[in-house]
Amino acid sequence: MNEFEKPKQPDLDTKDQAVIGKTDLPSQKEMRSEFESHEEQYDYLQNELTNRFKIVEVQFESDYESLNKKITALRKKQMQLWQLGSLLDDPKEGWFYKSSKEQIGKKIAELEIALTKISPKKVGIIGFRKKVEDMGKTAPLKQQIQRERDNQTELDRKTTEGADSNKRKLSAMAQELDIEEPVTKDEIDLAIQVMNVEVDNIAKQQEQMRQKFISQRDSWPIVGLASDGQMPEIKQVEIRDKELGTAFEVVAYGGNAYLERTYIGTWPSIPEGTLGDRYGVSDKAITFGAGEKEGKRYIIFRQLQNIQNRGGYPYTALLDPGEEVRQKSDFNDATIIRNILADPVLKNYIFNEPEKIFGMRTILLSRLEQSYLRTTPRGNTTLESFIQDTGTEQSPVLFDQSSMVEPTSEILAQAIATLPEEKRKRFTFLIRGAKVHGQYFGARNVWDAER
Repeated sequence: MNEFEKPKQPDLDTKDQAVIGKTDLPSQKEMRSEFESHEEQYDYLQNELTNRFKIVEVQFESDYESLNKKITALRKKQMQLWQLGSLLDDPKEGWFYKSSKEQIGKKIAELEIALTKISPKKVGIIGFRKKVEDMGKTAPLKQQIQRERDNQTELDRKTTEGADSNKRKLSAMAQELDIEEPVTKDEIDLAIQVMNVEVDNIAKQQEQMRQKFISQRDSWPIVGLASDGQMPEIKQVEIRDKELGTAFEVVAYGGNAYLERTYIGTWPSIPEGTLGDRYGVSDKAITFGAGEKEGKRYIIFRQLQNIQNRGGYPYTALLDPGEEVRQKSDFNDATIIRNILADPVLKNYIFNEPEKIFGMRTILLSRLEQSYLRTTPRGNTTLESFIQDTGTEQSPVLFDQSSMVEPTSEILAQAIATLPEEKRKRFTFLIRGAKVHGQYFGARNVWDAER
């Protein structure tokens, strides 16, 4: 395309990237016979939702990046056009030439004035003296004047050569950019303006694309309870406006700086040094747990984020899911953690955009409350000692890789489900941390990956 041709307006309509429906999933009747337990059915449905969301997310990121590349290419073209326009400028009209010439002229004038102030000297015998030029004083000044005039000549020569070189470069660059000669400044300015419009249009297209993805993500289905109150099924969330109380109160710290990101509700005092500690955190895995201090019970999430920036910043989020969620989960905090990590909406706002949680609390709580908060009890010999809750708040008990394998939230939820209700209500834990984290987070049982 010739750079001076007006580009076509980008198509701002984007096709749907994916649609979640139940038509290609087994029916409830088929799933009853296909899966041995509701938990297997839940795993299947949750994996389906997760995989489909990844397809939508990857497609969005690919399309968005494709438009980014278009913007980068246009900006590069604009820079080349600016360079092309600079070649059309007369070097003798430029600031460097005018400034240099003015300085040289000023210097010559000063030297010439100084020269006129040198008085001639008298030579000869008394009665026959005559005035002659004092060469001892004038010669150095005349030499300086000549050097400045030589500098002026050299400046003119180089400027003329620069103008000739620009003409050659102009022809070569116009050919490279596929622009017909002769090129004018007005044409170049118009082309740059046209590209600015095209960049703005692409940016608008990106924003529309982003808003559409956010809308699709935030209305993503969940795996909830079927109408029988037992089986899991994929369903849309019903947003229930109600008194929130302490439900979905959140503290978030770090991730992009050693600063607090959000603070909703009333919380026990936890030192910033603990919230921003790097020990046990990784960008490859999410640290999770459940703590209790001063009567406040909450979920713990930790992760290393933005590793491209100074090696990353530790991120900590503490979440009070509310009493209704706890009851629905049979007081199994690991089940709540499993559901949060499986939900792209909850996961996004808790880990990426905690600043927006306050305005999203009703929606986020509805998603969590209506999710499938059931876990089938399943014993695990490697976790038996861990879930016995033998530690105290002042002296948490530590476990390491020699005593147990790092559990997933689902495996831990199955093990916790084997405990009596009173023990489930009391059990606190932290996966990936040290004794000091257990003390400050109120987690009495800590698995330390680095021991």
